[in-house]
Formats: sequence, structure tokens, C-alpha cells
Amino acid sequence: MKRSSKWKKALALVLAFSLVSMQPGSTLFASEAGSPEEPILLEQEIGEAVMSAGEDVSDDALEDAGALAMIKEAVSFELKEEADELKAYKAGEDYVEHQAFFSAESREEAEKVAAEYGAVLDSYGDGVAVIRFEETVQQVMSQAASIKSATKAIQPDYIVHALEAPKVQYVKIPQNAPKAEIEKLNESFGVSSLGLGAFFTENVGTYGITEYYTDPHVIDNWQWYHDVIGDTYAYENRVTGKGIKVAVIDTGINPDHEDLEHYDGKGYDFVNSDSDPTDDNGHGSHCAGIIGATGNNGCGGVGIAPEAKLTAYKVLAEDGRGMTSNIVKAVNRAVQDGADVISMSLGGGGASSDFQKAINNARQKGCVVVAAAGNENTDTKSYPAAYDNVIAVAASDHDGNLSWFSNFGNWVDVVAPGGNATSQGAPTEQRAYDNIFSCYYEDSSSYYCMSGTSMACPVVAGLVALLMSANDQLQSGKPAAVDAISSIIIGTTDGKEYKSDYGTMTGMIQAEPAVRAALEGNIPTISSNNIAIANPAGFIGAGSISKGGSLQLKLVDQDTGNVLKASKAKWKSSNTDDITVQNGKIKCTSDAFTGASSTITATLEDGGTATFEATVVPKFSQFGIWRTYPLVEGGNVRVQNKLGYTSQLVYGSTYTEYTLLNPSSLVSSYGNLYLWYQTGKTSYRGTMANNTFKYRVIVPKKNVAVASVQENGDPASIYFKKPGTYTIKFKTTDGSNKVFSVKFKVFSF
Repeated sequence: MKRSSKWKKALALVLAFSLVSMQPGSTLFASEAGSPEEPILLEQEIGEAVMSAGEDVSDDALEDAGALAMIKEAVSFELKEEADELKAYKAGEDYVEHQAFFSAESREEAEKVAAEYGAVLDSYGDGVAVIRFEETVQQVMSQAASIKSATKAIQPDYIVHALEAPKVQYVKIPQNAPKAEIEKLNESFGVSSLGLGAFFTENVGTYGITEYYTDPHVIDNWQWYHDVIGDTYAYENRVTGKGIKVAVIDTGINPDHEDLEHYDGKGYDFVNSDSDPTDDNGHGSHCAGIIGATGNNGCGGVGIAPEAKLTAYKVLAEDGRGMTSNIVKAVNRAVQDGADVISMSLGGGGASSDFQKAINNARQKGCVVVAAAGNENTDTKSYPAAYDNVIAVAASDHDGNLSWFSNFGNWVDVVAPGGNATSQGAPTEQRAYDNIFSCYYEDSSSYYCMSGTSMACPVVAGLVALLMSANDQLQSGKPAAVDAISSIIIGTTDGKEYKSDYGTMTGMIQAEPAVRAALEGNIPTISSNNIAIANPAGFIGAGSISKGGSLQLKLVDQDTGNVLKASKAKWKSSNTDDITVQNGKIKCTSDAFTGASSTITATLEDGGTATFEATVVPKFSQFGIWRTYPLVEGGNVRVQNKLGYTSQLVYGSTYTEYTLLNPSSLVSSYGNLYLWYQTGKTSYRGTMANNTFKYRVIVPKKNVAVASVQENGDPASIYFKKPGTYTIKFKTTDGSNKVFSVKFKVFSF
């Protein structure tokens, strides 16, 4: 009888609640006061949650029990998606088969989550828990998803590797060799053009850098990449990266190397779990030398930022392989240790939300993250380079081509010197020309010639250190400084195309304009050649405007996302009868003809133009959620179809990620649910924005962290740092100003 009594009490307490089956980010949901229909209670799951809470519980405990049940629903969905994605990868090769990891704030939390999965807590540190189990990770995730037992999602521990380019055997071909012979040899290497037979052995001139650094392999021009990026300007102005802390997350660093005097000997070895991150592979030392090899010490060469302070975080073993969990730990540790820059020349496996959170946290602390784009000559995203808030780096060779192995695509940000992977090995003049010359791990005076986006990445990391040392404001420890550095680096490239047989990238980094911008405190104006007009949702080139509506258009750089002031252009409308424009703000008359359009043209100061096609649509009369309920389980009532939910209440928990891409997923139910709008008698039912119906996502700034963003810059997923009430708004972008809002009531679990 007590349980029955408690059930009635639960009914009274949550009368306004609707417990729903959700997608990630979904939680307990209730209609607010004044909603046009009576809410419906789905009894089974709330009943189970309440009954499992014990005999005597408070009203708050009952409420928490319901919310906890919904958190398990959300976790269940996420686990199922992860398990499905894992089918594309190979156990033992792409991920650790009997292992997973997750972020945790304490060992106590880590042990609790491990118990939920029936797993052994293998380790906990730096905010990351690693668990092991007898079953495969795919089986564990699938089982937990089916029984909805977990309060936190675990993630596969993907295997990553150093991004050194494939080794290509050196072949010398006579200058008069027939073209067919050259092509045949090229084909045997798996590429169609490696420039074989076109090697140079003579010096190609004196670099300006020799006026400032007289190290042996600066004088003999073995370090050609200094000339390519033009870093002499920095040294002319005594900008050397002095005092900037660069974390090299790799195979470790050779502590005894003669050219790595600015390695502080600190960091951590996450492979062997000790404080000695000595390099036993060579890859990490090579990257470290590119960043900060000591200048004017009579040996080797000089780094891009020769006075930067280097710290080693060893996450890759002797074979150059490692686990995602250790890299996430290393990022967290580096940020905690006060790193200004993180350089990661590694990649592999799928994406991880916990990895993205670690990178987001680095940005929040003012730490710039740079990563190699990968060496698979594809436009497929490679992680960690493809995460948000990372500068992704492609590679070029000495001859001005995109390196044949380099990845490319619109997710890659810049190009930097990386070599062509021909005859990698102990230094010779030819190898130095074809590859990147830098430090090695074998002894105190060992050097190596190596290629890869791995080598291009530390070039950019070195440039970041130069910019930070050029302007104290870029060392503010704030995210705005990170964004400014990214804008400077991307906005000062040479704008040239770099091609390989597989793809094209635009923009080699240029140290001179970048350092000058930092010294002067200016973020460069982007050329109008890349400028486009976007509506408030970020859609480029075209959009809708409602009758009687108004919109503020913006000028955006398509490569960097930077926004220019509307006042920097002269604006014109081709159809002033229906649509007028002033300073980027367009207005539509209330009696405009549906389907009428106007071409909005912005002419920039340098004569460049950009256009936007605005089409008239009816004004929204409704915007919200439309739901259909089936028979309630265990009941005999079918709820009628009704609209009217223009605002909703959702229950959530701190540090749980919620997707905003599909607002209907936050409030989904048994039966059907749609995002719904109406213009006059015409209505649209769908799940998210489409070409006809578009909206913006607006989130509060305080205590809300953006985990990932959409292409238009709006938040794609978020998490809450503290308990409280937060309102997320979905606002139409046609000027009708209709808003659908989701109010989160967030608890701490």
C-alpha cells in the first residue's frame, strides 16, 4: 500500500510533467503554465524511477528521480550511436577492444560510473577515467543502451599514431629520362607525381635569417621552411617566442639534445605513467626542434620560436601509437600546467565528445591548440585536427605544391611546410631539401630528415608562440586571445592555391604580416575576394524575409568566418518596391507579393562586391512543437492532436551534453513530434530547419559552454556548468521574430 500511496503522490507532484523517449540532450520535459492542452503523464518510467527511490522520499527526491530516468534515456541513445559508429572500425587496430574512457570530476564519480557498466576502473587521473571489461566495448555499450542503466556515456578508446608521412624510397633518374619512364616509376610508388628526377643539389640562395642566426644548418639552407614562411621579420623585431610555453603532445622529447636547450625537462609520460617523458621514437623530438631548436649555439639549426619554453607530454609509445584517453589526459594536464600552445602531430580513430570538451576548455583558458591534418591524401576529417577550436594544418613541399600525402578540405585551416617524404633519413643535402630537417632522439647530437603534416603542425605552433611573444594581450589566458590568434594566422596567409594530385588547399602561413599584426595589435582586414553576405542564420548568398519583416545582413569571410562591419560597404537593392536596404539592414513591405525577390549587393571599399538573394515569404503565425500521442501505456485515453507549445520546460544535469540541432529531440515523446510552423493556412511539419524554414539558436552566456558549433556559427551542442534555470531560444530568421524557447532546469548529478 505504501508503494501505491507513493505512486499517487508522484502523480500529484509531476502532474505537469511528460516523461519522454529522447535523443541526446533530451531530459524530463513539462509544459509550462498556460499551455493550450492538458499534459499527459507516461506512467511506466516515472513509476519505476519513483519506486526505485525508496520508501520515504521527499518531493525533491521524486523530482530528481524522474529527471535521472531521463538522463539514462539520453545516455542510452548516445551509447547506441557510439556502438553503431564503432562498426566502421577494426578492433585492436583502430580502437582498444576491451576498454573505454570518460571524463569524471573525481575518483568517486569514476568508480560509480565503472560500477554501472560492471567494469574495472583501470585508472583515473587528469579528469579522465579508463575502464576495462571482459566483453568488447561495443557489446558493453549496446547492452547498457538497451537496459538504460548508465548515467554517463563511455567512449571507445581509439588508437592514434604519429603523423609521419609514408616513407618513399629515393630514386635518382637521369635528367634526360623519358617521361613515360618517370611516370612508370611514380606509379610504382602509388602516386602519379613526386617530382622524381627533378632534384636539386645546389644551394638556392641566402636566407635573410642568416643575419640573425648562424647555426650550421641555417647557413647551408637546409632549413628552407624559414624562408617559405618569412619569419626573418620576427627576428628583426626581437620576436622569438621568449617565455611562451609550448606543450608537445607526442612521443616525448630527448632531454639531452644539444639543440633543445629550452626543453624544461618537465611534463609527463602517460604511456608508462611516470614523470620521465623521454623520447624513444624520435617523432616528438623532431617536432620539438621545429618549434624551438636553440639559435646561435653552434650546432644544428634553429626553431621557428627559438626561445619558446618546451614541455613534453608523452602519449605515443616507441612504435608511435597511443590511445585517445591518454591524449585527453595530456591536454587537460598541459592546460593545468599553464601551456600557452599545444602542438599535436598525431591522429586516428573517430571523434570523441570528451576530447572536444578538453579542447574547448583549453580555449577557455587561453591556450591555442594546433594539430596535423593527416597524411591520407583525403578530404575526410581526421581527429584531433577536425575538432572545433583547433588550427588544422596541411603540408606543402619545397617546390610549392601541396604535399602528395597531405589531407585537405574545408575543415583544414592553413598550409605550412611539411616536405614531400622522399628519402627520409639521416641528414644529407638532398634529404634536407625534400624533407624537414630537425632534432632526433638517438643521442645528444642526432638529427633527422622527415616529412608529414606532423612537421607542418609544429611550424604553425611556433608561429603561434611568436605572435604571443609579440603582444602581451595575446597571452591574456582568455578565449578572445585564442580567437584573435587564429584570425591573424588564417587572415595573413598568402592566399595562393597549393595543389597535389588529390586535392587543393589555399593559404600558406606568412610570419611577417602575422607578426606585424600582433605587434601593432591589428587583426588584418580580409580581402573582399572571399567576402559573402549572410542572413542572421549564417546562410550564405540567399535567404527569406517575411512580409513586414526586417533582417540585419552581415559580411563574412568564407575562409575564416570573420565578420566585417556593414558600414564598410555600400548597399543596394534591385527591387526597392518590396525590399529596401540601408547599412545591411533589409526591410520588406507588408503588402509585398509572396515569391518576390531582390538582389542585395554590397560594394566594398576596394571595389569587391558580394550579393544576397532575398525572397519574400508569408509572415509566421505559429512556431512551436506539434505532438501526437498514442494510447498511454496501461491506459485507455488517446490524447488529441494539438499545437500550441511555443515554450517548453526540460530537466537536465550539469556537464551533460545536449544537442540543439533538432529542437524537437529535446521534447520528443511516444508517438510523433514535429517542429511546426504556420504561415496563414500553410503549415510545415519537420524535425529541423530546412531550405524553406530557418532559425537561429541563441544560448545564455553565463555558465553555458558550447561543446560544438554548426557551420553558421550557432551552437550545435552545449553543456551547463552549474545548476540553475536557462532559456535556449530558437528564433526565425525571416524577420517575423517568432521564437520557440526551451527552458532548462538543470540539476547537479
